[in-house]
Amino acid sequence: MLTSLPRQVKNHSLNPNLMEIEGGFLLFLASGGADSTALLHLFARFFSGHFRGMRVIHFQHGLRGEESRKDAEFVAGLCRDLGLECEIVPAFVRKEANLQERARNLRREHVGRLLREIPDSWAVLGHQLEDSVENFWITLTQGRLDSRMEALPVLDSRQRIFRPFRPVYRQEIRQWLLREGFSFREDSSNLSDEYLRNRIRHQNADWMLGGFIDSLQEDFVLLHQKLSKELWRKWGEPEEGLGVLSCFLGHDPDEIYHLLCLRFTKTGFVVLDHHRLRFLAGLLSFGRVSSGQKYLLNPKTGMGIAVIKGAMHATKVQ
Repeated sequence: MLTSLPRQVKNHSLNPNLMEIEGGFLLFLASGGADSTALLHLFARFFSGHFRGMRVIHFQHGLRGEESRKDAEFVAGLCRDLGLECEIVPAFVRKEANLQERARNLRREHVGRLLREIPDSWAVLGHQLEDSVENFWITLTQGRLDSRMEALPVLDSRQRIFRPFRPVYRQEIRQWLLREGFSFREDSSNLSDEYLRNRIRHQNADWMLGGFIDSLQEDFVLLHQKLSKELWRKWGEPEEGLGVLSCFLGHDPDEIYHLLCLRFTKTGFVVLDHHRLRFLAGLLSFGRVSSGQKYLLNPKTGMGIAVIKGAMHATKVQ
């Protein structure tokens, strides 16, 4: 009989997406923390029969010395106990500027290669409901409105990502592990306010996630989901490329900028130079963009947009 957490995952994450992912190969990204550890126990114990194979990947960045080494040992030991294939990936990064971004890029590069090499494979991440809400606040804090404004999807077919814990609260996962007697690792860096996510999590936890009003957390999650879809309800999905020029004419440049952020990230295009994107939004608002023109939006990659027959398309322009 399935207890509360396995039942939630089965009813709200697995069953609604089973037609698309059943028979696939799952690549679990495991840090050894509560979320990824619970995922491994759940899928090895209850759901493995739905998939042709599962592999666990742990990235050893070596940022916390002995603690990092013990994390890797914990994941490897857990995989032995559960009978899961395990890959420990040395991915050392120096403690310099943009440390977290460089570490994420190493992980994305490795997992992206595996997703291309292994047919019908999916990256399984331990993101839970609060992670999605924290992304929302990070976006607002940084003064940007991009794909992080949207609630994280359980299944992202384009990027081949599966998030079984997306509908689940962090505390529910930890309570289940404790009830089942399963240990997990605690990352000491999560206690530090050096990183923006931690500051948001620690300093705003009481009011942001329902500390003094029990219903606040559920109310805010619903609000987040509504806000994340507001632009799409107003503008609709683009019929061609990133949108037809005429639909932007006369609209608020800030609103156009926000919409383009969402549409670019949905196409897999990461816009690094938001000043250029805001400038383009202004041109679109005043009707100063025409067919045949190209605009560079990411000098590092040469990516931008080309306007073809009145519609914008993400492409290499340099």
